[in-house]
Amino acid sequence: MELTWNLDVLYISFNSEKFKSDEEILNKHIANLNDWAIKNLKDTHNAASKIQEFLKLYNEYKSLYCCLYSYAELTSCSDSSNIQAMNVLDDIEDNDSSATESFVKFNKWLKSLNNIEALIESSPELIEYGFYIKELLSQSKYLLGENEESLISKMQITGSKAWQRLYMELTSTLLMDIDIDGESKKISLSELRNMAYEENESLRKIAYYAEVDACKSISKSSAACLNGISGEALTIYDMRGYKSPLEKVLLESRMDFETLNTMLLAVKESLPMFHKYYNKKSQILGHKESLPFYDIFAPTGDANTKISYLDARDLIVSSFKTFSQELANFAEKVFDKRWIDAELRT
Repeated sequence: MELTWNLDVLYISFNSEKFKSDEEILNKHIANLNDWAIKNLKDTHNAASKIQEFLKLYNEYKSLYCCLYSYAELTSCSDSSNIQAMNVLDDIEDNDSSATESFVKFNKWLKSLNNIEALIESSPELIEYGFYIKELLSQSKYLLGENEESLISKMQITGSKAWQRLYMELTSTLLMDIDIDGESKKISLSELRNMAYEENESLRKIAYYAEVDACKSISKSSAACLNGISGEALTIYDMRGYKSPLEKVLLESRMDFETLNTMLLAVKESLPMFHKYYNKKSQILGHKESLPFYDIFAPTGDANTKISYLDARDLIVSSFKTFSQELANFAEKVFDKRWIDAELRT
């Protein structure tokens, strides 16, 4: 069975006529969106119809953007050395930043409306978008001006997003030499992590220390990536008026500090149970002291059964059928259409 995904449902290649045509259409969508925003967001006349029209134009643009971006991103995920995919991602993100100004302009215009509830209720289409519109309103107070937000969006392409890609490339291409049954093999970081579930204790231990060495070898580069991303975020969040990065995360998660603190308290209260569990696991695995990290995920008893990809497919589909035939049908389609990339790569 093929374990690599088939992306033909999106595009057959970056050089295909469909991909190149959609790139051109995307630029037209951006131009139309920006032109419309300049011409129509000067006043609040016919506000309901303007909200509908903007959302229609924005959806047309974003739908195509997601197809192009997803194809490039998924191609890059399965082959981090694909330079063409990386270049296309840069181009698409640069185009996306060109639409930022009109999106911010719309948000600020939306904030100027005094009767937003009545406007939403006046149209069946806007009722469907009601939650999204209110989300935009709640976020609008943290937006800077159109020029500032557009500039931030453009600078992030060579800032935090570039750091993020470098980090992903470092971790996805890193290989370590380890001995398995007397044979030297090059193993990727993801494979080393998967070996934490191996039945063989010696193999788990070898994989763990190889992973530690692997992480040490890229620690300075990884720290630079994380510092670059965090530094940018701290600067931007402060400019936008967030009390802290945590406040932004909670707002986007639709959660308040009280809920978060309650969740953390529940975790703290449950820690003794986890301590008891790991102490018992340490005893079962024959350790005289605390459980070493390389045995955190070690199988115990008969919990080391391995199943084939086909059996896993049948298990997933049949499990979904117990509560949703629709979900089971979708899962079956995902497997049949090869929308899953399950191949191990080195």
